[in-house]
Amino acid sequence: MFSLVGLILLGLILALDIIALIALLKSGADGETKTLWVLLIVLLPVIGMILYVVIGPRRQAARTALRLLVGFLAALEFWSLFAVPYERAVAPAAEFLLRLGESPAVTRLEAPGREFLVNRTDFPPAAPHPGLPSADLHFNFVLLASLFALHPHPWKTDRVARFLIATLCLYLVHVVFLVFEVESVYATRMGDWSAAHYGAAARNFWAAGFHFYQIAGRFAAPFAIWWLLGRAESAGPPENPRGPRRRKKKRA
Repeated sequence: MFSLVGLILLGLILALDIIALIALLKSGADGETKTLWVLLIVLLPVIGMILYVVIGPRRQAARTALRLLVGFLAALEFWSLFAVPYERAVAPAAEFLLRLGESPAVTRLEAPGREFLVNRTDFPPAAPHPGLPSADLHFNFVLLASLFALHPHPWKTDRVARFLIATLCLYLVHVVFLVFEVESVYATRMGDWSAAHYGAAARNFWAAGFHFYQIAGRFAAPFAIWWLLGRAESAGPPENPRGPRRRKKKRA
């Protein structure tokens, strides 16, 4: 398993590579040049991205990478300061969804800081309460904020509104996948109790959903939300510096 720092760096490199590929495909380079740069960036993500920023066919990529880096650092600081209050907002929503499917409702989720504690009123008094690392769930907020920082004017009212809507969407993703993680614990890590209360199909469903988020979903979610809400007008067609061309009048 990657450490949290490793996951954040991996996400940043992935974001930079995607931005470099988008800028490359929208550049005026010929097909052969684009193909060579795509292969270089895909096969050597770090070196290829750096070379593209420095000597690539579109110099605007350097400014884009700088905005992404500044946004990443600002988002990382914000996330580290407000992670615990955020977890205390996620836990009750996930607990509500979990208890909807229980009869009687027994699950309690606590967020003391840096983890979610899973408690059930039917646990024996001496039974340990599973602890789930919380940062693995929501560190991708940093990636989402970094992507929104790509816009030349991210502080404009409409951009801020889009970012807040995107953050709300990501919050809902975190709530849903916390439910998957807790259900996965119930279905696969409680020994005989799991076998007695969850069938094979239910165990596979909850475990597959949780592992999908761990492997791909936590990176895919911020990119998908940004693609839908934040990317639309960030890179328009280049303007003609000479102004609009006048049509020549045909001689009669």
